[in-house]
Amino acid sequence: MKNYSKEFKVGIIALLSGMILYFGVRFLKGIDLFSSTSTYYAVYDDIGGLKLSNSVMLNGFAVGRVSEIEFVPKLGNKMLVSLDIENNIEIAQGSIVALEDEGLLGGKMINLKFTDKNSIHEEGDTLKSEIVGGMVASLEETASPIIMKLEKTLTAVNLLLDSLNGMTGDMKGAMSNVESLTAGADNIVKRNSRDIELMLDSLKLLSGNLATASRGMPAMIDNFNSFSDSLKQMPLVETVEGAQATLAALKTTLDGINEGQGTMGKLMKDEAMYNNLNTALLSLDTLLTDFEEHPKRYIHFSVFGKKDK
Repeated sequence: MKNYSKEFKVGIIALLSGMILYFGVRFLKGIDLFSSTSTYYAVYDDIGGLKLSNSVMLNGFAVGRVSEIEFVPKLGNKMLVSLDIENNIEIAQGSIVALEDEGLLGGKMINLKFTDKNSIHEEGDTLKSEIVGGMVASLEETASPIIMKLEKTLTAVNLLLDSLNGMTGDMKGAMSNVESLTAGADNIVKRNSRDIELMLDSLKLLSGNLATASRGMPAMIDNFNSFSDSLKQMPLVETVEGAQATLAALKTTLDGINEGQGTMGKLMKDEAMYNNLNTALLSLDTLLTDFEEHPKRYIHFSVFGKKDK
C-alpha cells in the first residue's frame, strides 16, 4: 500500500469527489439516494428554458428529475424530455406532466397531475404533456390590455394638448375682450354713479311706501270682509225676483203695444188715427199762431161796457 503512486491516489480522490458531488446534488434536489427510478417520456413544442436535473414535482414534493432532453426532427422539431421518476410512484393513465414555472425567477419544473383512472402507465411510456403559462405570462396577458388603453389615453391626451396649444391664442384674445368689457363697465358705472345712487334712493323710498301701504292692508281687508257680509245679508233673491217680475210685465206691455192693443198700440198701428191726430195738431198749431198774431179776433175788451166793432 505504501508503494502506491501519487497518480493512483489522485485518481481515487477524484473519483470519490465526483461520487460525493453527484449524490450530494441528488440529495439537495430531494431525491432519495437509495431508491430506484423508472424512466418516462414527454414531448413539448417549447421547453422554455427547461434544463437537465430540473425537478419533477408531485403535490409540491420532488419525486424525480429531468434526465435528458433531445431535439427530434421526426416529431416536427419537438423536444423529447426523459423523466426519471421514483418506482414507488404509480402514474395513472391520462395523467399529465405539465411544464410550469418553478418560481418568480423563471426556473422551470415538471408538475405531475394525476387522474382517477385505475390503469397504470408502464415504464418507458410517453405521458400526456402540456405547457402552463407562468406568473410572468399571466402578468403579460393582464397587462397587455391595460398598456393598450394607456397608449390610447396618452394619444388622446397628446391630441388634447395640441388642441389647447392651438387655442391659446384665441383664449388670450378672449381674455383681452373680457378685460376691455370689464373696463368699459367700470367706466359706465363711474359716469352714472350719481344716477345709480338716485335710483337706489327711489327704490328705498318705494319700498318704504310699500311697507306703509302694507300696514293699512289689514284694515282694508276688514272693510272688504264687512262689505261681503253686508252683501250676504241683503235680500238679493227677493230683489232679483221682483226685477224679473217687472221685466215680465214690461214685456207683456210691449207685446200688447206691438199687437195694437190700447191707446199706444193704436197710435203705433192705426195709420188713420195717426194722420187725424197729426192734422189736429197742425190745426191747433195754426190756431195758436193766429191767436198770437191777432189776439183781438178772439178777445173783446171794453172799458165802458160798449162792444167794439
